[in-house]
Amino acid sequence: MKKRGVSQKNKKRHPRKIIPFHKDYTIPLGIRVLSGYLIILFLFFMLYFILGISTPTTYVLGKIIRGADASAFNFAIAVLLAFLVYGYLNRKEWAFEVSVVWFGFGILNAFLSLFLHEGNSFSVLRNISLLSFFITLVVNGLILWYLFSERDYFVVRSYHKKPVQKKDLAFLYSLILIWACVFLVLVGLGLNFYNKTIRLSKATIAELKGSYLEEAQQKCSEKKGQEKDVCYLIMANNPEFDVSDRYQACRSINSDFYKFTCYQSMTQ
Repeated sequence: MKKRGVSQKNKKRHPRKIIPFHKDYTIPLGIRVLSGYLIILFLFFMLYFILGISTPTTYVLGKIIRGADASAFNFAIAVLLAFLVYGYLNRKEWAFEVSVVWFGFGILNAFLSLFLHEGNSFSVLRNISLLSFFITLVVNGLILWYLFSERDYFVVRSYHKKPVQKKDLAFLYSLILIWACVFLVLVGLGLNFYNKTIRLSKATIAELKGSYLEEAQQKCSEKKGQEKDVCYLIMANNPEFDVSDRYQACRSINSDFYKFTCYQSMTQ
């Protein structure tokens, strides 16, 4: 009876608290890995936000967004990622709910970006878009699976220390394997696209050398596909033309990738 009384007294003095870094509390390995992953994404969006302050451009839901809307979107995503990391490390229930919406939105965005502009892409760009969709689908799906399997971490009142589980290791190794494969595939596609673009650029620069604006426009308009877009991209980077004519060259580009590159090059 005496011990029970002491125990009840201690309970009143020491109410239960959720302290993430308490000695009796361990953040699951998968949550730590996911937090690190979001920190990398946060740094990427912040860097992209800072570099694009002069002429902000972003790509979302199959559309190119520019100006203040693009800046606001990139900054909002960075802030959201920072709050998610805070929520993960401090066991906030809202972090679980927001994560489901965020990673689900990522899948939707990749889906629309792939299918809404398929007709305006070249073979290499279509392959990259397809790979991007596949990556987002698999990675975000994997993350959602892990979050639902570890839902108790966010919702229970008391979360006790436990050893690393198989699902944590499966989550970690799957992410490593996926990104290793993605890296190798992207290197192959990137080198192929880069070499082809360099060949076209060199040939186009030689063809447009010494041409007046009207001549350059005529030559570019007669080309088709990737050659046409590369031609307009070369025009837009010619300092001998007026800025308004260079922006018009960017607007004449069909491919979203080259158009995006063209607008970004105008800010340099």
